Amino acid sequence: MAVKFQMNDYAVLEKAGVPGPALDKIKAAGFKVITGKFTIGMKASNGMVVAEKKLKGPVSSILDGTDLFLADTVSMWITEEFIPKWIDVPKSSGSPVQFGPAKPYTGAGAGALPVASPHMEPIPLRDATAIYQRVRGTAEHNYFVVALADEVKFAVKISGMHLSVRAEGSISPVVALALKKVGMDMKQSSAGFSYASVHMACTPEAPPEKVIGAILFATGLSFNVVCPNMEQVKALAKAVA
Repeated sequence: MAVKFQMNDYAVLEKAGVPGPALDKIKAAGFKVITGKFTIGMKASNGMVVAEKKLKGPVSSILDGTDLFLADTVSMWITEEFIPKWIDVPKSSGSPVQFGPAKPYTGAGAGALPVASPHMEPIPLRDATAIYQRVRGTAEHNYFVVALADEVKFAVKISGMHLSVRAEGSISPVVALALKKVGMDMKQSSAGFSYASVHMACTPEAPPEKVIGAILFATGLSFNVVCPNMEQVKALAKAVA
């Protein structure tokens, strides 16, 4: 059964003993805490759930101060995993993860950066260099870029509660395994390159913006640019419909 998340502001982190400077970073980056009975997660300012931690005890035991071990677990997760991956500079890429409006991609393959516009001619996803850029799918070309890494690039197509996710790039066996882990199928295009895709029906409780956030986080990949404004993606899709 799906966990129903509740917004819990920063009370859980404060009770868990997360240091003040770490809390300040989280607040400055616009993240909010979400909790289930045995789960804590982080939600970006654009509404996307980017991180989730399953706990061995109820969140309520942190709030009432009866489980100090669980409190330490949450504090360590925030300071040693969440902040280094989502706020501080990722060691693997050398550039900070960026949230909010579209930012230029400066990783491998970046050159003259096109302006992401619904009126641009769609290009292959593997050649994309900017968030929100319109790219080609297999049969339809209404996909828009939502995440960029050195090895792989992600784009989505949203139609109501239906979500399609596509990944292209220099997909190594390690990346291919990460994509398969989140339910994406590896395929071979007619042009001879490998790509991964998945199509799914979402729900009001788990809308497309939450699902894509969960997929990106669950891959374990390090992104140069990630977490666009999903409302912008929906607006772009309407503009080319």
